[in-house]
Amino acid sequence: MRRRGCCGHIVRLLCFALVAFTLWWLFEETDTGTAIVNRVERAWYPVSYRSYILDSAKRHDVDPMLVCAIIKTESNWDPDASSCAGAQGLMQLMPATAQELIREGYVDGNLYAVDDLSDPQTNIEFGCGFLDLAQQHFSSRNEVIASYNAGIAKTLEWDSSGEGSITEMAQEYPETASYIQRVDRALTHYQKLYTADLLAVS
Repeated sequence: MRRRGCCGHIVRLLCFALVAFTLWWLFEETDTGTAIVNRVERAWYPVSYRSYILDSAKRHDVDPMLVCAIIKTESNWDPDASSCAGAQGLMQLMPATAQELIREGYVDGNLYAVDDLSDPQTNIEFGCGFLDLAQQHFSSRNEVIASYNAGIAKTLEWDSSGEGSITEMAQEYPETASYIQRVDRALTHYQKLYTADLLAVS
C-alpha cells in the first residue's frame, strides 16, 4: 500500500510539473495574448528547411513565404509525401515536370537529380524552379499559384480567354479554385508569423 501511494504521489508531481511547464511555455513572452496565439499558429504553420528555402528562393527570385505556403498546402511539410498520380516530396513534384525544368535550364541537372525528389533540398530546388518558370508567364500571384496546381498550359488558356479573374476561371476546376484559396490562406499566416528571412516574429 505504501508503495502504491508513493507511486501515485510521483505521478501527481509529474503531472503538476507538466502543467507548470506548459503554462510557462505559453506565458513565457510578455504580450501573453498575442504570444499564445502566435505560438499555436506557428505550430500549425511551421518552417523547416529554412536555409534550403531561402537559398533556392533567392536563386529563382521567388517569395520564400510563398514557397512555405505551397509546401504547407502540398505536403504539410512531409518530405516523404507522395500522391496517387506520382507527385513526390515537400512540393509534390512530378518526375516529368522535374525533367522538363532541367531541359529548360531552370534547374541544374548536374547538381539535382530527378530520382531524388524525396530529398528536401532537391525537391525545394525543383519547386522553386517551377515557380520561376511560372513567373515568366504570369504577372499575378494567383496565376502562378493556379499554374502550380493545374499546369502552365491550362492556366495560360484561362488567362488568354479574358473572361474574368483567374479565380473565376478556375471554377471550371474546383480543385484549382480551392487550391488558390488554401495557398493564399497559408501565405497570409506565414506573412503574419515570420519575417522576410523566415525567422519567427517575436
